[in-house]
Amino acid sequence: MKQLLLSVMTITLVGLMIVGGALASLSDTETSRANSITVATLDLVVNAENPLQSTLIALDNMLPGQYEEVEVQLTNEGSQGGNSWLMFTGLICTTGAYVEPETAIEGDTPIDEVYSKIVVSVNGEEQGTLAELENIIIPLTMLEPDGDRDAGTTVALGFLVMEDVGSEYQGDVCEFTLVFGLDQA
Repeated sequence: MKQLLLSVMTITLVGLMIVGGALASLSDTETSRANSITVATLDLVVNAENPLQSTLIALDNMLPGQYEEVEVQLTNEGSQGGNSWLMFTGLICTTGAYVEPETAIEGDTPIDEVYSKIVVSVNGEEQGTLAELENIIIPLTMLEPDGDRDAGTTVALGFLVMEDVGSEYQGDVCEFTLVFGLDQA
């Protein structure tokens, strides 16, 4: 019996050595640490301000037929290029100083639609009146990423008070919010 037990143990040991030898192989591992994924950025800067807090348009005492232009500098300080745009929102027109000639023409019903008499141009191209452009996105240009605030593009915003503006618009004021945006290209 002892011999049988010794034989079974020997066969088992040899079997384990054969299986272990068949599974044995050379191996090596390498580990990469501190891997990361960063999402690209768009960072619009307007007239070297980020965030923009300045009033860009303040044109006073405009006369019929008068055209004024305001230049705005746009820069993308992000890591990804983007398409820039602008939009006029929140148009509010009021009678402003209620002057005598205006009262004589309007009576008790003021005509406050001066936004329909102001034509907007962007970089020399007429876009329409402020009334027509309210809440409409006006595409501007592609802004490549650039960390230099002196780079970017200049946008010329022109404002023309139509020549047919009469006394009914004297002293009227049109206020609006000017929104600039930058979307992924």
